[in-house]
Parts: sequence; C-alpha cells; structure tokens
Amino acid sequence: MLAAAILPDLLLTACGGGNDSETLLSPSFSFAISDAPVDDLSKVVICFNRIELLKSGDDEIFTIGETNRIIAANDLCLTDNDELIPHAVGIDLLKYTGKNSLALMTSVPIPAGKYSQIRLIMSEGSYGTYANTSPNFNTTANNQVKVTVPSNELKLDGFTATLGGVVRLVDNN
Repeated sequence: MLAAAILPDLLLTACGGGNDSETLLSPSFSFAISDAPVDDLSKVVICFNRIELLKSGDDEIFTIGETNRIIAANDLCLTDNDELIPHAVGIDLLKYTGKNSLALMTSVPIPAGKYSQIRLIMSEGSYGTYANTSPNFNTTANNQVKVTVPSNELKLDGFTATLGGVVRLVDNN
C-alpha cells in the first residue's frame, strides 16, 4: 500500500552508444533512479538485489555486488532478525528526489536489440519511517512500516538498444 504512493514516480535513464571509435561496439546501459517527494515520511528505503533487462529469452541479469559498474551492496537491508541481506542494496529514495538521481548502473555493455522490460528485483528489508506517529498504519517501535511490492518486482517499460545508438527513457509521472 505504501509502495503505491512512493514507487510510481521513479525516474529512469538508459543510454547506449559511445564515441566515434566505438560506433560498431555493443551499446552500453546506464540506469539511475529518482522519486517524487513523499509527505509525512522521513525515510523511504527500498531494497533490491538484482536488475534484469528482459530480451526474448536472452535476458541480461545483473546481481548487486557481482558485476562491475553496478551499485555496490550496503548494510541498509536487514531481515526481521536484524541480519544483513547479502547482495542487496538499500536506497533512501527521499535523498534522491526530482532531478537529484542515483546511478545504479553506469555504462554497462549490453547486446543490441529490443528489451521488453526492465525489472528491479526486490529483496527483504524495504521500509518507510514516519516523521510523526501514524495511527493509520501498523508501525514498529521506531515508527517504521514495511514497504512491499505485490510481485517483489518493480517493472518498467522496455527500450531498444542499437549499435552506436543512444537510448534515453524517462518516466516523469
């Protein structure tokens, strides 16, 4: 329920291509997120562990902490028992609103072609913290509420990556 209020306004940027000497090389993919400001919350941490680019059976899958040029795992994502979730990154979306975005992937080479969808695969540990006590939600002692997404995936539109081309996708909901 909380996720519906904070996640639809993600900003997505994807770029492919390079300089003149690289025009025949595979495109590269850069991915950044941003969110709209959220009232009544002092923190909104989303946790995910994988980025998938879906392409007719030839999906490109990037696991946090296992691939160069992808955001590193951090210690913001914890289980209910306060154990660190491996290969997960937590991002406080309230730090990245409007034009202030956070790069998740930077110039990662990908095969050319049509990608039907981009997916952020969620891990455990996502939460929001209310600035004041909220009687409308079941919060923890430190005024937090879990953030969930029904399929554990944030699904974004696809794109086409061409050799030597540039792809820019922006969701300005």
